Amino acid sequence: MGGLPYGLGPLSVAPAYQGRKIGSRLVEQALLKLRGLRACGCVVLGEPGYYRRFGFEPVPTLAFPGVRPEYFQAIAFETGVPAGIVSYHEAFNVRH
Repeated sequence: MGGLPYGLGPLSVAPAYQGRKIGSRLVEQALLKLRGLRACGCVVLGEPGYYRRFGFEPVPTLAFPGVRPEYFQAIAFETGVPAGIVSYHEAFNVRH
């Protein structure tokens, strides 16, 4: 699995537990695990102000169709970020 980029999310914390750094710990542990897998990086679809603190930033060479570019961000663990159009597994399109 090493060398592959991964996607993070979806991530949420129940309102009663927000403000306790649970979400931050989840993101930090996920990124630590990905580094341990020797992933080349990670993408996330989410609030720019929140994910920026972990090192995520918009990357002009990556696109996720139908999403404003500032909400689709990436972090590189190795040099360089891949370029292209990103898609998620079909399971993420399931509506309940």
